[in-house]
Amino acid sequence: MQLSTATVTDISLLTSLLHAFYAEEPGLHAFSEKEALDRARKILEQSGNGLFPLLLKNGDSVTGYALISTWYSNEFGGLMALLDELFIAPEHRGAGLGGKAMEALKTWAVTNGLRGISLEVTDANVQVRRLYERHGFIAVPRKTMHWFPRGGQ
Repeated sequence: MQLSTATVTDISLLTSLLHAFYAEEPGLHAFSEKEALDRARKILEQSGNGLFPLLLKNGDSVTGYALISTWYSNEFGGLMALLDELFIAPEHRGAGLGGKAMEALKTWAVTNGLRGISLEVTDANVQVRRLYERHGFIAVPRKTMHWFPRGGQ
C-alpha cells in the first residue's frame, strides 16, 4: 500500500471517493455531488497546512483515501494525527487493504515525526473498530464533544 498526497489534479477522484464514503457511512449526512466537490476543493486548498488528504494506492489502482489533520498535544508531548476519515472503496474490500492502509498510515505518522494517531469510530461500526484494535488502537474513557456556532455543522 502506497500513500500519495492528493493534488488539484485529483479533484474528480477525491470528489468521487468523498461522495461514496458519505453515502454509506451510517449516521453521516450523504453529500450530493456538488457538496462533495465543494468539500474536495476546501480540503485541497488546506492541504499541507496541517491537513493531509492521502490517496491509498495498491499498485496502479487508487483503492481509497485517508484524511489526516495534525495538532499539538501537550498531553502526548508533540504533534498528533487525527485520522478523520479512512475509506476503502467497496470494490477493493475483502483483500486485506484496510490492514495495509493502517500499517502505511502508522509508518507515515512515524516518518513525519508524529507522536501518535487518534481516531473516532462509532460503536455500531464493529468491523472497522476491530480493524483498528488489531492494529494497536485502544479505546480511552473519554467523550468527544463538539461545539458549532449557530448550532449546526
